[in-house]
Amino acid sequence: MEPIRTEHYLVKLRAIAERYDFPLEEIEAVTDIKQWCDERGIEENNPWRVAKCLRNRESGKYRILLVAEITPEMQNSVLAAMEFRGFGSEVPTLKAADKFLEHLLLHEIAHAMNPNWEESECDSWAFNELKAL
Repeated sequence: MEPIRTEHYLVKLRAIAERYDFPLEEIEAVTDIKQWCDERGIEENNPWRVAKCLRNRESGKYRILLVAEITPEMQNSVLAAMEFRGFGSEVPTLKAADKFLEHLLLHEIAHAMNPNWEESECDSWAFNELKAL
């Protein structure tokens, strides 16, 4: 597995996000999500986070952050968490970089559209939406 450079996929990811009815401010590739949050006074305790959805309190719009370079170790960690949550049969579909990022984006969109959902609910919704793409 090669590292995934998210900036190469941003145009496609933005086009996917436009299909959904939620106020999107930006999808951004950042070097380190925890550092990005720390610099802006936003609480983030996970130094290995690969994606995060934030809501701008002033505008009400969402910003989705993706790590600029997702290493194979990061990808395997995300996939292992999904397997642990019961998505073992779906995980192999995410081995391709584009599908991995599309699911990651859809998962974050699920958080924006359904703020009270648990991780497994966001994963389930994202897998269903991924099939429709």
